[in-house]
Amino acid sequence: MVAFFFKPIFTKKSMKKISLFVSILCLVMSACSSDDDGGNTITGDIVGTWNVTKLDLTGEIQAEVSGTPISSSVTGEGFDLDNSLVTFNESPSSIESEGTISMRLTYSLNGTELTEEIEDFEFLEGGTWELNGNTLIITEAGEETEVEILTLTDTELVIKVYEEETEIEDDEAITSTFVLEASFKRV
Repeated sequence: MVAFFFKPIFTKKSMKKISLFVSILCLVMSACSSDDDGGNTITGDIVGTWNVTKLDLTGEIQAEVSGTPISSSVTGEGFDLDNSLVTFNESPSSIESEGTISMRLTYSLNGTELTEEIEDFEFLEGGTWELNGNTLIITEAGEETEVEILTLTDTELVIKVYEEETEIEDDEAITSTFVLEASFKRV
């Protein structure tokens, strides 16, 4: 029963969502400063190349299996980030990435922890970006993702992505809520 519950989280589609979140965070780094920053520090320009230095994920998964509600907390930490680069181009406003990242995910269910490492996945395949205040909008494969820019200076970018998704598998609904925070350093 636990394997069924966790199975949808490990899909390529789920990792692509996480990758899109990271991509959106990267786009926020290329945005210009804004007066409407909601208290966030935005004093730099996002245009340029950024290296991922930190990647943290927190979330919750809720499902009902055979009529029994199940809830699990999830935490994740990125590793092998040194060669992960994201470039925000100005004209046109496109995003490019190179390298891969890895993430260690830990699920907690009824006092039991399950840890999985997902290695060497691309966190961004490319797309376009738009900045609206402290919100970075990344469009990849026709899908838009909004990213909050927490910090954008000449040397540092910190972004946060909120995501909620419900998937149906074998007539069971699984709702995932995630917060992804990523830090970047200008190359």
